[in-house]
Amino acid sequence: MLSSKSDPSLRAVQQLTMDLDQIHLNNKLCNYLRKKFGKTKSELEYHKRASAGKATNSQEKAFREVELVVKRAEDLLLKCMCTRSSWLDATITLADIKEEVLDIVLDLSFWKRMLKIATVHSDKGRLAALQYAAKALKKDKDLHEKMLKAGSSLQEAADADMSHLLTKLLEVKEKHASGGGGSSASAHEREYVLSIYLLASL
Repeated sequence: MLSSKSDPSLRAVQQLTMDLDQIHLNNKLCNYLRKKFGKTKSELEYHKRASAGKATNSQEKAFREVELVVKRAEDLLLKCMCTRSSWLDATITLADIKEEVLDIVLDLSFWKRMLKIATVHSDKGRLAALQYAAKALKKDKDLHEKMLKAGSSLQEAADADMSHLLTKLLEVKEKHASGGGGSSASAHEREYVLSIYLLASL
């Protein structure tokens, strides 16, 4: 994974730990995801340090897979910061990211368990590793079902974000409908049309 010194995007992600107000879309879901991948990232760094210079092929594979999932989480957080587009434009593709967050969290959970097999259970023999893997898959299935239940932390975050988004869209629609838009007539009309489109699609 790239160092934060050479990648301004990663510096922006790291800043999220200090300033969640930068997340303009899906703040609750992003905060939920940030906590999940933050713990996994810490574990990854610990295991990499512990096995420096003597990592097995299984460990290296687990390291790579965890890094890829962490990168997916960081990319999603960056998109929700809307640094490259307005929050209205970003909403077209980021209005409902619950399924994507669910997928990333489940992948984080799975590869964190595989990382444990590769680093902690590797010296206990193949049978012990397979038994642990079977238990890990069962735990991941239970986690999936738990996260999809009404009232789960994931669902509550998604509901709160959707409510907040609908309120923001209604504010844009009402502001422009009453003639309180920006200085550019074309930008004014575009924002108005986008708000109506998004409200209808949501």
